[in-house]
Amino acid sequence: MNSKKVKTILVGSLKENILTIATLAGVIIGVILGVGLKNSTDEPWSRRDAMYVSYIGKLFLNMLKCVIIPLIIPSLIASIGSMDLSLSGKVGLRAVAYYMATTVLAVILGIILVVSIRPGAGGIAEEDLQSETTKRNITTADTLMDLLRNCFPPNIIQASLQQHKTELVYPGENKTIDSATGATIDPEVKTTWMFKSAWSNGTNILGL
Repeated sequence: MNSKKVKTILVGSLKENILTIATLAGVIIGVILGVGLKNSTDEPWSRRDAMYVSYIGKLFLNMLKCVIIPLIIPSLIASIGSMDLSLSGKVGLRAVAYYMATTVLAVILGIILVVSIRPGAGGIAEEDLQSETTKRNITTADTLMDLLRNCFPPNIIQASLQQHKTELVYPGENKTIDSATGATIDPEVKTTWMFKSAWSNGTNILGL
């Protein structure tokens, strides 16, 4: 009798916390896979290898970003609408003021950090980026992955105006070493080249 009761309690607890358990299991599995993949080879991992591993995760994050605004705005409208009329105005005014204040602070902080830190300035040489505008190098794998990326845009509004694309940066005539990963960059092998994400003007039909 006691064993049946304990079993019922355990099953009920698992059903109630299945999402938390699945999230924790996913984190543990991800850590194990990351450590295992890192130690699976003696060769240094390139940026492209890391991009392949994180590809599915980034698609999932894009889907989450895409549904944030459609979920939050109806929830706010429904919550405010369910309140008393005397409270709705005050809550709505405070919500708008809070949103505007945090947006202004985020913009100011972003401008200060970009000007002071200049993120990405040391990663890819400016002359490489300029030479990339004259000729676009791309691989078949990048084209296929860009198609799938455009199917799951992070922003519906942006999808109506821009499309995502991956661009390769020509490394020059000589072999070089990526200072961040230690991988060799061979001008004859495009899969070893540096790459960057960009947005081109045009409606993202797949995402819409």
